[in-house]
Amino acid sequence: MKKEKENTQAKRKKLKLKKRVIMNIIGLIGGIFSLILFLSILKLNLLPDKYLLLLGFILLIIVIVIFVLVNIKTKLTHFFGIFLTVLDVLMCSVGIYYISRTTAFLDQSFSKKVTTTTTYYIVTKSGNSYQEDDIEGDVYYYNNFDLKDVKKSLADFDIHYVECESMIQLFNDIKDGVKNFMLIDKANYSLAFELDTNFSSEDYQIVYKFDAKKTVNNTNKTTKTKFTLLIVGNDFAGYNDLNLLVTVNLKKNKVLVTTIPRGYYIPVDGKGGRKDTLSFMGPYGIYTSVHSIADYFKINIDYFLKINTHSLVGLVDEIGGITYCSDKSYYTTHSLVLDTYNDNKGKFYVKKGCQELNGIQTLTVARERRAFYDGDRTRQKNCVKIMQAILEKMKSTNTLTNYSNILASLSDLYETDIPKEEISLIAKKIINSNANLEFVMQSVDGTETKDYVHLTDLLDYVIIPNDETVLLAQEQIQLLLK
Repeated sequence: MKKEKENTQAKRKKLKLKKRVIMNIIGLIGGIFSLILFLSILKLNLLPDKYLLLLGFILLIIVIVIFVLVNIKTKLTHFFGIFLTVLDVLMCSVGIYYISRTTAFLDQSFSKKVTTTTTYYIVTKSGNSYQEDDIEGDVYYYNNFDLKDVKKSLADFDIHYVECESMIQLFNDIKDGVKNFMLIDKANYSLAFELDTNFSSEDYQIVYKFDAKKTVNNTNKTTKTKFTLLIVGNDFAGYNDLNLLVTVNLKKNKVLVTTIPRGYYIPVDGKGGRKDTLSFMGPYGIYTSVHSIADYFKINIDYFLKINTHSLVGLVDEIGGITYCSDKSYYTTHSLVLDTYNDNKGKFYVKKGCQELNGIQTLTVARERRAFYDGDRTRQKNCVKIMQAILEKMKSTNTLTNYSNILASLSDLYETDIPKEEISLIAKKIINSNANLEFVMQSVDGTETKDYVHLTDLLDYVIIPNDETVLLAQEQIQLLLK
């Protein structure tokens, strides 16, 4: 009898020990998830130290409470301990998922390497039976691009490159069958049909299309509390429709945005003093725009951000549209179309006041300039308003349900050489100061006329800079950086 009692007690002790081990394992699981969440946030490197310590303290308290509850010998405390553990695991799992997605996005989007891509065509006369395998011999080009990068992409072809002095003459020679093959970048190909009514795309056919890529290492980029960023909006043909100098002083919590008309006619870096508009500098590559603007404004541009307007449509649709407010009502001169300058379709009506815009409507409004008396100047301001509207919409909680798709859209939206460490510094500064950045706008002006564009013999609308407005903008930029 005594032996049976001892056996029963031993079984009970074993059962209690087993139960305690299980309850402590449950508590340990909660502790492990809390630790993984904390390490993920630490790796993300966006929170200031004081908030990081506070978060670590809160997570530690939760783990301690869980262990206390699961070790108190009552069913009720065990229940609350298990419930708190499950809740902790779920919340940590959600946090770990979003943080891992954000970390991967930052690693990809703000890497040490920047790759720029330019699309080129080999074109012949419409009706010729040439195929890709027939490309050989003399290939003619108008020298306004870097031939070295192109030659690498065409290394498998047995061709001889012949430079021409006139792009108009080259187009005519291809059209008349005097020359068989023309090498031209996508932007110039579209530009010729837009600026010269004697040319029609029906008279030409693209035999071969390829992309020339150029990679630049940015290992020398360092974090700064004061810097100037060049933002350009690149359209489907490669032109820079939006040009903004954004000067940031994190110590003063102040941002100065300088809008520059796309038609600003200034010397092109590396082209022997020849001038072009900011818009047509786009196909030369982002660094040409950076160096040209920096030299003309006599300032240092630390980083660039090139926005792809094609991906803008997808991003706006992913976040559920934006709220845009207009000072006047008007019909756009551009149609609701993508990847074309053909505006023969229906126009879009913008009402006075605020309205909701989807992706293609946002792009159409961003392109508009002819509906305004000061043309491109209002377009630059509208583009700033659209960017602010996108940021406001992305702050809303409903973006969490579509977070992965939004990050995917963002990764296709832009190219930049801003280092990841700079993004961390900006985020920490904003969170730590708990203050909104003050935005100040200024713009430069000039006189409209016509001149030769894109280093070609094609004439188009340009803006000759007003030196007084340029000098004033330069002074304001330097003042903010002091």
